[in-house]
Amino acid sequence: MDSCPRIEILPGILATVDAIAGRQAALAVAAAKGGVNVYIPTPARLKSDHWLVQAVGLDAARKIAAAEGGLRYDIPCGPLARRDAVSRTIERALSEGKSMHEVARLAGVHVRTVRRHKSRIRAEIAEQKRRDVGAGNFNVSRDGR
Repeated sequence: MDSCPRIEILPGILATVDAIAGRQAALAVAAAKGGVNVYIPTPARLKSDHWLVQAVGLDAARKIAAAEGGLRYDIPCGPLARRDAVSRTIERALSEGKSMHEVARLAGVHVRTVRRHKSRIRAEIAEQKRRDVGAGNFNVSRDGR
């Protein structure tokens, strides 16, 4: 089973990489060089220490180089970059005490998304507290909180 998120259409050269070498390779290219202009060498010039080989493996890199090599490309940040930025925005706004509606508006998401993030954050904090208590770490402030 494919462990990649299902994003139907990838932007720019990532769609081409997806068609040539698969979704994993396209997302690996975005993770390695998203937001950067890169040169994809021809297969004859592709070396084992090249970023493309490091990102997707030699077989996939050879396929990509055979189809698209010899040119420069602006690599889109890819679909996961927005998700990370949204998560950071939500976490920051919640920590500033903003309402869930304000956070949703700031992050450009539905309030349900904010609710899920808030639940996940609370669960992580509760788990950390359980681990601290189990390990005998009692970090109590002067006012008893």
